[in-house]
Amino acid sequence: MSKVQAWHVRTRVTRGQLGIEGNEEFAAKWTKSQEKKNRYKGWLVRNPKTYSMSELIEADGPQRKRLILQYSLDGRFKDARLVFDRLYDESLFSDEDEEKIAFYSILKHMADYPVELKSQLLETYRRYQELFGLDGRAVGSMLKSTVLKGLHDKPEEREPYFQDMKLLEAPEQTIAMGIYVRKIVKKLQDYDFALEVAPKFKGWSPLTVNYVLDNCIKNEHVHEGLRIYDALRAAGGTGNDETFSLLVRAYSKLKQYKVVERLMDLCKRKKIPLDDRALHAAAINMEESANMVWAEYALEELTQRTRVVGSHKLFRASLRTYLDMGKHQAVIDIFEDWIQAKQKEKPGRLEYSMYIAALHAVGRHEKAVATNYSIRLRQRPPLPEKANQILRRSIDNMDNEELFFTEDEDR
Repeated sequence: MSKVQAWHVRTRVTRGQLGIEGNEEFAAKWTKSQEKKNRYKGWLVRNPKTYSMSELIEADGPQRKRLILQYSLDGRFKDARLVFDRLYDESLFSDEDEEKIAFYSILKHMADYPVELKSQLLETYRRYQELFGLDGRAVGSMLKSTVLKGLHDKPEEREPYFQDMKLLEAPEQTIAMGIYVRKIVKKLQDYDFALEVAPKFKGWSPLTVNYVLDNCIKNEHVHEGLRIYDALRAAGGTGNDETFSLLVRAYSKLKQYKVVERLMDLCKRKKIPLDDRALHAAAINMEESANMVWAEYALEELTQRTRVVGSHKLFRASLRTYLDMGKHQAVIDIFEDWIQAKQKEKPGRLEYSMYIAALHAVGRHEKAVATNYSIRLRQRPPLPEKANQILRRSIDNMDNEELFFTEDEDR
Protein backbone atom coordinates (compact mmCIF):
# COMPACT_ATOMS: atom_id res chain seq x y z
CA MET A 1 0.00 0.00 0.00
CA SER A 2 1.40 3.37 -0.98
CA LYS A 3 1.62 6.32 1.39
CA VAL A 4 -1.10 8.04 -0.59
CA GLN A 5 -3.43 5.09 -0.03
CA ALA A 6 -2.39 4.71 3.59
CA TRP A 7 -3.61 8.11 4.75
CA HIS A 8 -6.98 7.40 3.17
CA VAL A 9 -7.61 4.14 5.04
CA ARG A 10 -6.20 5.19 8.40
CA THR A 11 -8.58 4.38 11.24
CA ARG A 12 -10.53 7.15 12.93
CA VAL A 13 -9.43 8.57 16.27
CA THR A 14 -10.82 6.66 19.25
CA ARG A 15 -11.72 7.63 22.79
CA GLY A 16 -8.70 5.73 24.07
CA GLN A 17 -6.34 7.57 21.73
CA LEU A 18 -7.75 10.87 22.94
CA GLY A 19 -6.90 9.93 26.53
CA ILE A 20 -10.39 10.52 27.87
CA GLU A 21 -11.13 7.02 29.15
CA GLY A 22 -11.94 7.16 32.87
CA ASN A 23 -12.82 10.86 32.77
CA GLU A 24 -16.57 10.60 32.31
CA GLU A 25 -17.27 14.32 32.60
CA PHE A 26 -14.82 15.14 29.85
CA ALA A 27 -15.92 12.13 27.83
CA ALA A 28 -19.52 13.34 27.95
CA LYS A 29 -18.42 16.80 26.81
CA TRP A 30 -16.42 15.32 23.96
CA THR A 31 -19.31 13.06 22.90
CA LYS A 32 -21.75 15.98 22.93
CA SER A 33 -19.38 18.04 20.81
CA GLN A 34 -18.98 15.20 18.35
CA GLU A 35 -22.76 14.81 18.07
CA LYS A 36 -23.08 18.52 17.39
CA LYS A 37 -20.47 18.31 14.63
CA ASN A 38 -22.20 15.31 13.14
CA ARG A 39 -25.48 17.21 13.03
CA TYR A 40 -23.73 20.22 11.52
CA LYS A 41 -22.18 18.31 8.66
CA GLY A 42 -23.56 14.84 9.25
CA TRP A 43 -23.69 13.87 5.62
CA LEU A 44 -19.92 14.27 5.39
CA VAL A 45 -19.19 12.10 8.41
CA ARG A 46 -21.79 9.43 7.70
CA ASN A 47 -20.94 9.19 4.00
CA PRO A 48 -17.20 9.83 3.73
CA LYS A 49 -15.80 10.18 0.25
CA THR A 50 -12.05 9.75 -0.17
CA TYR A 51 -10.00 10.23 -3.30
CA SER A 52 -6.85 8.72 -4.69
CA MET A 53 -4.18 11.16 -5.85
CA SER A 54 -5.20 10.72 -9.48
CA GLU A 55 -8.78 11.54 -8.52
CA LEU A 56 -7.61 14.58 -6.55
CA ILE A 57 -5.77 15.86 -9.60
CA GLU A 58 -9.00 15.68 -11.61
CA ALA A 59 -11.31 16.79 -8.77
CA ASP A 60 -12.72 20.29 -8.71
CA GLY A 61 -12.22 22.77 -5.88
CA PRO A 62 -15.36 21.93 -3.85
CA GLN A 63 -14.47 18.22 -3.85
CA ARG A 64 -10.97 18.91 -2.56
CA LYS A 65 -12.20 21.25 0.15
CA ARG A 66 -14.90 18.75 1.10
CA LEU A 67 -12.30 16.08 1.82
CA ILE A 68 -10.26 18.46 3.99
CA LEU A 69 -13.44 19.57 5.77
CA GLN A 70 -14.48 15.95 6.31
CA TYR A 71 -11.19 15.10 7.98
CA SER A 72 -11.29 18.30 10.05
CA LEU A 73 -14.82 17.61 11.31
CA ASP A 74 -13.80 14.07 12.18
CA GLY A 75 -10.80 15.24 14.24
CA ARG A 76 -8.31 13.81 11.75
CA PHE A 77 -6.25 16.97 11.51
CA LYS A 78 -3.02 15.25 10.49
CA ASP A 79 -4.84 13.65 7.58
CA ALA A 80 -6.38 17.00 6.67
CA ARG A 81 -2.94 18.64 6.73
CA LEU A 82 -1.46 15.85 4.65
CA VAL A 83 -4.17 16.25 2.00
CA PHE A 84 -3.65 20.01 1.98
CA ASP A 85 0.14 19.75 1.75
CA ARG A 86 -0.02 17.30 -1.15
CA LEU A 87 -2.47 19.49 -3.03
CA TYR A 88 -0.43 22.61 -2.24
CA ASP A 89 2.90 21.06 -3.26
CA GLU A 90 1.42 19.81 -6.53
CA SER A 91 -0.22 23.22 -7.19
CA LEU A 92 -3.61 21.56 -7.53
CA PHE A 93 -5.57 24.45 -6.01
CA SER A 94 -7.14 26.75 -8.55
CA ASP A 95 -6.05 29.96 -6.80
CA GLU A 96 -4.76 31.37 -3.52
CA ASP A 97 -8.28 31.98 -2.19
CA GLU A 98 -9.07 28.29 -2.51
CA GLU A 99 -5.84 27.41 -0.68
CA LYS A 100 -6.61 29.88 2.08
CA ILE A 101 -10.19 28.68 2.62
CA ALA A 102 -9.08 25.04 2.74
CA PHE A 103 -6.32 25.66 5.28
CA TYR A 104 -8.54 27.94 7.37
CA SER A 105 -11.09 25.13 7.70
CA ILE A 106 -8.37 23.03 9.39
CA LEU A 107 -7.39 25.85 11.76
CA LYS A 108 -11.00 26.73 12.58
CA HIS A 109 -12.09 23.20 13.48
CA MET A 110 -8.89 22.54 15.37
CA ALA A 111 -9.60 25.64 17.50
CA ASP A 112 -13.15 24.34 18.11
CA TYR A 113 -12.02 20.85 19.08
CA PRO A 114 -12.84 19.91 22.72
CA VAL A 115 -9.57 18.01 23.21
CA GLU A 116 -6.49 20.02 24.12
CA LEU A 117 -4.33 20.37 21.00
CA LYS A 118 -2.28 23.38 22.06
CA SER A 119 1.04 22.58 20.39
CA GLN A 120 -0.60 21.29 17.22
CA LEU A 121 -2.91 24.31 17.09
CA LEU A 122 -0.03 26.76 17.53
CA GLU A 123 1.98 25.02 14.81
CA THR A 124 -1.00 25.20 12.44
CA TYR A 125 -1.53 28.89 13.28
CA ARG A 126 2.12 29.72 12.55
CA ARG A 127 1.99 27.73 9.31
CA TYR A 128 -1.11 29.70 8.28
CA GLN A 129 0.81 32.94 8.85
CA GLU A 130 3.74 31.69 6.76
CA LEU A 131 1.51 30.78 3.84
CA PHE A 132 -1.05 33.58 3.83
CA GLY A 133 0.07 36.20 6.32
CA LEU A 134 -1.85 37.40 9.35
CA ASP A 135 -5.59 37.99 9.04
CA GLY A 136 -8.61 38.53 11.25
CA ARG A 137 -10.13 35.09 10.88
CA ALA A 138 -7.00 33.28 12.05
CA VAL A 139 -6.48 35.58 15.05
CA GLY A 140 -10.18 35.37 15.92
CA SER A 141 -10.08 31.58 15.86
CA MET A 142 -7.16 31.54 18.30
CA LEU A 143 -8.92 33.98 20.64
CA LYS A 144 -12.03 31.83 20.41
CA SER A 145 -10.03 28.75 21.39
CA THR A 146 -9.02 30.44 24.67
CA VAL A 147 -12.72 30.84 25.53
CA LEU A 148 -13.55 27.24 24.65
CA LYS A 149 -10.63 25.92 26.70
CA GLY A 150 -11.47 28.13 29.70
CA LEU A 151 -8.26 30.15 29.35
CA HIS A 152 -9.78 33.52 28.45
CA ASP A 153 -9.21 34.91 31.97
CA LYS A 154 -5.47 34.16 31.81
CA PRO A 155 -3.63 37.13 30.25
CA GLU A 156 -0.61 35.03 29.30
CA GLU A 157 -2.83 32.84 27.11
CA ARG A 158 -4.74 35.50 25.19
CA GLU A 159 -2.24 38.38 25.15
CA PRO A 160 -0.09 37.01 22.27
CA TYR A 161 -3.14 36.99 20.01
CA PHE A 162 -4.15 40.51 21.04
CA GLN A 163 -0.62 41.59 20.10
CA ASP A 164 -1.06 39.91 16.71
CA MET A 165 -4.39 41.67 16.30
CA LYS A 166 -2.73 45.07 16.77
CA LEU A 167 -0.68 44.37 13.64
CA LEU A 168 -3.82 44.07 11.53
CA GLU A 169 -5.65 46.76 9.61
CA ALA A 170 -8.82 48.12 11.22
CA PRO A 171 -11.31 45.99 9.21
CA GLU A 172 -9.37 42.81 9.98
CA GLN A 173 -9.25 43.74 13.67
CA THR A 174 -13.04 43.97 13.69
CA ILE A 175 -13.31 40.53 12.06
CA ALA A 176 -11.07 39.01 14.73
CA MET A 177 -12.91 40.72 17.57
CA GLY A 178 -16.26 39.72 16.05
CA ILE A 179 -15.34 36.03 16.29
CA TYR A 180 -14.16 36.55 19.87
CA VAL A 181 -17.25 38.53 20.96
CA ARG A 182 -19.63 35.98 19.46
CA LYS A 183 -18.03 33.20 21.48
CA ILE A 184 -17.90 35.31 24.67
CA VAL A 185 -21.62 36.06 24.37
CA LYS A 186 -22.60 32.48 23.57
CA LYS A 187 -20.32 30.62 25.96
CA LEU A 188 -20.06 33.04 28.90
CA GLN A 189 -23.06 35.33 28.39
CA ASP A 190 -20.74 38.23 29.24
CA TYR A 191 -22.82 41.09 27.84
CA ASP A 192 -20.81 43.79 29.63
CA PHE A 193 -17.72 42.77 27.67
CA ALA A 194 -19.61 43.11 24.39
CA LEU A 195 -20.88 46.57 25.40
CA GLU A 196 -17.34 47.58 26.39
CA VAL A 197 -15.62 46.62 23.14
CA ALA A 198 -18.42 47.62 20.73
CA PRO A 199 -17.39 51.34 20.46
CA LYS A 200 -13.68 50.49 20.09
CA PHE A 201 -14.01 48.81 16.69
CA LYS A 202 -15.74 50.01 13.54
CA GLY A 203 -17.76 48.24 10.88
CA TRP A 204 -19.17 45.23 12.71
CA SER A 205 -20.47 42.61 10.29
CA PRO A 206 -24.13 41.51 10.04
CA LEU A 207 -22.97 38.08 11.22
CA THR A 208 -21.82 39.49 14.57
CA VAL A 209 -24.79 41.84 14.96
CA ASN A 210 -27.30 39.05 14.28
CA TYR A 211 -25.44 36.37 16.24
CA VAL A 212 -25.28 38.44 19.43
CA LEU A 213 -28.92 39.53 19.21
CA ASP A 214 -30.13 35.99 18.48
CA ASN A 215 -28.25 34.52 21.46
CA CYS A 216 -29.60 37.19 23.79
CA ILE A 217 -33.16 36.43 22.65
CA LYS A 218 -32.64 32.69 23.18
CA ASN A 219 -31.27 33.27 26.68
CA GLU A 220 -34.11 35.63 27.65
CA HIS A 221 -31.75 38.63 27.88
CA VAL A 222 -33.60 40.74 25.33
CA HIS A 223 -32.88 44.13 26.94
CA GLU A 224 -29.14 43.38 27.00
CA GLY A 225 -29.30 42.18 23.40
CA LEU A 226 -30.95 45.38 22.21
CA ARG A 227 -28.41 47.51 24.08
CA ILE A 228 -25.54 45.61 22.45
CA TYR A 229 -27.33 45.91 19.10
CA ASP A 230 -27.56 49.70 19.49
CA ALA A 231 -23.88 49.88 20.46
CA LEU A 232 -22.77 47.79 17.48
CA ARG A 233 -24.88 49.83 15.06
CA ALA A 234 -23.55 53.08 16.53
CA ALA A 235 -20.03 51.79 15.80
CA GLY A 236 -20.86 51.26 12.14
CA GLY A 237 -22.28 47.77 12.38
CA THR A 238 -24.51 46.71 9.52
CA GLY A 239 -27.56 44.49 9.34
CA ASN A 240 -29.42 42.49 6.72
CA ASP A 241 -32.85 40.92 6.24
CA GLU A 242 -32.25 38.55 9.15
CA THR A 243 -31.69 41.55 11.44
CA PHE A 244 -35.28 42.73 10.93
CA SER A 245 -36.59 39.27 11.81
CA LEU A 246 -34.55 39.30 15.02
CA LEU A 247 -35.80 42.77 15.94
CA VAL A 248 -39.41 41.68 15.44
CA ARG A 249 -38.80 38.70 17.72
CA ALA A 250 -37.05 40.84 20.35
CA TYR A 251 -39.73 43.52 20.57
CA SER A 252 -42.46 40.88 20.46
CA LYS A 253 -40.94 39.29 23.57
CA LEU A 254 -41.02 42.70 25.25
CA LYS A 255 -44.65 43.15 24.11
CA GLN A 256 -43.87 46.52 22.53
CA TYR A 257 -46.79 46.32 20.15
CA LYS A 258 -46.32 49.68 18.40
CA VAL A 259 -42.66 48.96 17.63
CA VAL A 260 -43.56 45.55 16.18
CA GLU A 261 -46.27 47.16 14.07
CA ARG A 262 -43.84 49.78 12.70
CA LEU A 263 -41.23 47.12 11.93
CA MET A 264 -43.78 45.00 10.07
CA ASP A 265 -44.98 48.03 8.12
CA LEU A 266 -41.39 48.88 7.15
CA CYS A 267 -40.67 45.31 6.07
CA LYS A 268 -43.83 45.21 3.98
CA ARG A 269 -43.05 48.52 2.24
CA LYS A 270 -39.39 47.65 1.62
CA LYS A 271 -40.27 44.04 0.68
CA ILE A 272 -37.99 42.65 3.37
CA PRO A 273 -38.89 39.00 4.03
CA LEU A 274 -39.39 37.96 7.66
CA ASP A 275 -38.50 34.42 8.69
CA ASP A 276 -41.01 31.96 10.16
CA ARG A 277 -40.08 32.62 13.78
CA ALA A 278 -40.51 36.39 13.36
CA LEU A 279 -43.91 35.96 11.69
CA HIS A 280 -44.88 33.50 14.41
CA ALA A 281 -44.00 36.01 17.15
CA ALA A 282 -45.61 38.92 15.28
CA ALA A 283 -48.89 37.06 14.73
CA ILE A 284 -49.21 36.26 18.44
CA ASN A 285 -48.12 39.78 19.41
CA MET A 286 -50.57 41.53 17.11
CA GLU A 287 -53.42 39.25 18.17
CA GLU A 288 -52.70 40.04 21.83
CA SER A 289 -52.88 43.77 21.05
CA ALA A 290 -56.14 43.28 19.09
CA ASN A 291 -54.44 44.52 15.91
CA MET A 292 -56.19 42.00 13.68
CA VAL A 293 -55.05 43.54 10.39
CA TRP A 294 -51.37 42.90 11.07
CA ALA A 295 -52.13 39.62 12.82
CA GLU A 296 -53.89 38.42 9.69
CA TYR A 297 -51.00 39.66 7.52
CA ALA A 298 -48.48 37.64 9.55
CA LEU A 299 -50.72 34.57 9.49
CA GLU A 300 -51.26 34.81 5.74
CA GLU A 301 -47.50 35.00 5.20
CA LEU A 302 -47.04 31.92 7.37
CA THR A 303 -49.79 29.90 5.73
CA GLN A 304 -48.21 30.48 2.32
CA ARG A 305 -45.25 28.43 3.59
CA THR A 306 -47.08 25.80 5.63
CA ARG A 307 -50.73 25.21 6.31
CA VAL A 308 -50.45 23.81 9.80
CA VAL A 309 -49.20 26.40 12.29
CA GLY A 310 -46.39 25.23 14.51
CA SER A 311 -46.97 26.15 18.15
CA HIS A 312 -50.09 25.81 20.24
CA LYS A 313 -49.93 29.51 21.10
CA LEU A 314 -49.87 30.48 17.42
CA PHE A 315 -52.62 27.96 16.70
CA ARG A 316 -54.84 29.68 19.27
CA ALA A 317 -53.94 33.15 17.97
CA SER A 318 -54.79 32.05 14.41
CA LEU A 319 -58.24 30.86 15.45
CA ARG A 320 -58.95 34.06 17.38
CA THR A 321 -57.78 36.32 14.57
CA TYR A 322 -59.80 34.66 11.82
CA LEU A 323 -62.85 34.29 14.07
CA ASP A 324 -62.83 37.99 14.96
CA MET A 325 -62.43 38.92 11.28
CA GLY A 326 -65.34 36.70 10.27
CA LYS A 327 -63.24 34.24 8.26
CA HIS A 328 -65.00 31.20 9.66
CA GLN A 329 -63.94 28.71 6.99
CA ALA A 330 -60.30 29.58 7.68
CA VAL A 331 -60.90 28.77 11.37
CA ILE A 332 -62.36 25.39 10.43
CA ASP A 333 -59.51 24.59 8.02
CA ILE A 334 -56.79 25.50 10.52
CA PHE A 335 -58.42 23.50 13.31
CA GLU A 336 -58.95 20.40 11.17
CA ASP A 337 -55.43 20.62 9.74
CA TRP A 338 -54.07 20.69 13.29
CA ILE A 339 -56.09 17.60 14.24
CA GLN A 340 -55.01 15.68 11.14
CA ALA A 341 -51.36 16.54 11.73
CA LYS A 342 -51.58 14.74 15.11
CA GLN A 343 -49.76 17.44 17.00
CA LYS A 344 -48.45 16.41 20.41
CA GLU A 345 -50.44 19.15 22.14
CA LYS A 346 -54.12 18.58 21.42
CA PRO A 347 -56.62 21.47 21.14
CA GLY A 348 -58.03 22.68 24.44
CA ARG A 349 -61.55 23.72 25.29
CA LEU A 350 -61.10 27.31 24.10
CA GLU A 351 -59.88 26.14 20.69
CA TYR A 352 -62.79 23.72 20.42
CA SER A 353 -65.17 26.53 21.37
CA MET A 354 -63.91 28.75 18.56
CA TYR A 355 -64.16 25.81 16.16
CA ILE A 356 -67.78 25.22 17.21
CA ALA A 357 -68.55 28.92 16.75
CA ALA A 358 -67.13 28.79 13.21
CA LEU A 359 -69.16 25.66 12.40
CA HIS A 360 -72.36 27.42 13.49
CA ALA A 361 -71.43 30.45 11.39
CA VAL A 362 -71.14 28.42 8.17
CA GLY A 363 -74.33 26.47 8.88
CA ARG A 364 -72.79 23.15 9.93
CA HIS A 365 -74.96 22.93 13.04
CA GLU A 366 -75.06 19.13 13.34
CA LYS A 367 -71.27 18.95 13.38
CA ALA A 368 -71.17 21.80 15.91
CA VAL A 369 -73.67 20.10 18.24
CA ALA A 370 -71.79 16.79 18.04
CA THR A 371 -68.47 18.47 18.82
CA ASN A 372 -70.06 20.47 21.61
CA TYR A 373 -71.51 17.31 23.17
CA SER A 374 -68.16 15.54 22.91
CA ILE A 375 -66.42 18.36 24.77
CA ARG A 376 -69.07 18.39 27.51
CA LEU A 377 -68.48 14.68 28.13
CA ARG A 378 -64.81 15.39 28.82
CA GLN A 379 -65.77 17.51 31.85
CA ARG A 380 -63.10 20.11 31.23
CA PRO A 381 -62.80 23.07 33.65
CA PRO A 382 -64.91 26.16 32.87
CA LEU A 383 -63.56 28.80 30.52
CA PRO A 384 -62.14 32.05 31.90
CA GLU A 385 -64.23 35.20 31.51
CA LYS A 386 -61.92 36.64 28.84
CA ALA A 387 -62.44 33.56 26.70
CA ASN A 388 -66.21 33.83 27.10
CA GLN A 389 -66.10 37.46 25.99
CA ILE A 390 -64.25 36.47 22.83
CA LEU A 391 -66.73 33.72 22.10
CA ARG A 392 -69.81 35.83 22.82
CA ARG A 393 -68.64 38.45 20.33
CA SER A 394 -68.34 35.73 17.72
CA ILE A 395 -71.92 34.45 18.13
CA ASP A 396 -73.80 37.73 18.51
CA ASN A 397 -75.36 37.41 15.07
CA MET A 398 -75.88 33.65 15.03
CA ASP A 399 -79.40 32.21 14.86
CA ASN A 400 -78.42 29.14 16.88
CA GLU A 401 -76.89 30.78 19.91
CA GLU A 402 -78.57 28.31 22.23
CA LEU A 403 -76.52 25.51 20.69
CA PHE A 404 -73.25 27.07 21.84
CA PHE A 405 -72.07 26.57 25.41
CA THR A 406 -70.61 29.29 27.62
CA GLU A 407 -69.26 29.40 31.13
CA ASP A 408 -72.62 30.72 32.40
CA GLU A 409 -74.31 27.51 31.25
CA ASP A 410 -71.64 25.37 32.91
CA ARG A 411 -72.23 27.09 36.21
